[in-house]
Amino acid sequence: MISDKKITNNPLPLTVSIEPNNICNAKCSFCAYGKEKRVLESIRADDRAILDKRPKQHISPKILDHVFDLCEKSGAGVLRKFSISPNFGEVSVSRNWVDMIKRAKSNCGIDNVSSYTNAITLNRTGIDNLINSGIDNLEISTSLVDRDSYKRLYGRDKYDQVMNNIIELLSKNKKAGFPIDIYINLRIDLPIDDFLASDIYSTLVEYIEERKISYLTSYDTFGGTIKDGDLPVGAVFIDRKNNKGKPQCSQLYKTLYVNIDGEIQACKCIPHPSLSVGNILDYNTLESAWRNSDYERIRNSWGNDGILPEACVTCTHYMPYDILRGYYSYLSKVRSYIRSAISGTFLFSFYKEKIKRNSKLKVSDMNNDY
Repeated sequence: MISDKKITNNPLPLTVSIEPNNICNAKCSFCAYGKEKRVLESIRADDRAILDKRPKQHISPKILDHVFDLCEKSGAGVLRKFSISPNFGEVSVSRNWVDMIKRAKSNCGIDNVSSYTNAITLNRTGIDNLINSGIDNLEISTSLVDRDSYKRLYGRDKYDQVMNNIIELLSKNKKAGFPIDIYINLRIDLPIDDFLASDIYSTLVEYIEERKISYLTSYDTFGGTIKDGDLPVGAVFIDRKNNKGKPQCSQLYKTLYVNIDGEIQACKCIPHPSLSVGNILDYNTLESAWRNSDYERIRNSWGNDGILPEACVTCTHYMPYDILRGYYSYLSKVRSYIRSAISGTFLFSFYKEKIKRNSKLKVSDMNNDY
């Protein structure tokens, strides 16, 4: 049994993540991005609008170099996993995305690299470039029902382009022996029965296991920023509950997240002053950054005094820290090692085909999806 101290006293995070940019090429109705000028009406007293007021920018080479140096020295956390994914932005907007992936994969402290994308500009990135980059995991957020619903939910008339990008990626990934573990997170109108019976869905499951296709039924209000009419038909808001009195959140012990400006965020869900715990450039080791005094103050204030950061009080992403026990098990590490060792081989292709015949599409949990 993994003890609480194993989780709360570990000198390293489980994983490391960077924010490559805070610029998005979509205008999703269900996301707070781009809604800085929206008039916020009828916000509940305990809601706090989540808006990214920072200047639009890309992570600087100086910060990127420093993070990679720290990972080289200490490893990218216990799991040696490195994520390149924005908070409010789109990773493929960064034209050096593939270069960042290759650099991470060549880092002796990193074993696994992942990203999250809306797939709009994968054609500009280059599907072959992405498949050959070495990236291990890729999650795609999209809506594939039809052109009208895509435009309504994602705010861009890019349905055909996105569909072509995804099918090309999936088909080439399969042909290459599944070097990338791909997940598709759908934002679509409910119920989904018609979609499941569609030719589009039949095409998707030719290339990806059904269990790796999920759809969201409940959404965050982003502190009252998102309104009822912004959601897909049939979807609902997550009930916002007060997190005071609950055990510390798992995010305080999971990922070291570095923003575009080098600021370390105690949680990667939102850029918020109450979660800022120093700048990565001020630390010469990953250990010192992870256990710095500002970070420890937030952990101890919550754990000992029940005082939460402002951003955490009614956060819908809350999950107790004891869910992290599974990440420290030897089974988890062995499974990850085996997958890495056989990825891209005939054996792995056979395994994926076997899994595909015994998997089911699932409802995506807001917390797990995040």
